[in-house]
Amino acid sequence: MRTSKLAIILFFMGMCASPAFAYVGPGIGVGLILSALAVAGAIILLLVALIWLPLKRKFKNKGRGKVE
Repeated sequence: MRTSKLAIILFFMGMCASPAFAYVGPGIGVGLILSALAVAGAIILLLVALIWLPLKRKFKNKGRGKVE
């Protein structure tokens, strides 16, 4: 009961908030773009490490047959 009242109060306080008109300088903007690119690159490398490298190892070992 108490948490629902608090949630309602916080919701209406958020709806009545005025805009900040804050300035974001070029350094912060470039840093934000570069950090977003770094996160995207990390996700791509994670997918490569989890999917491509085990498949590559499997196909590489598959071609090596025992020759007697």
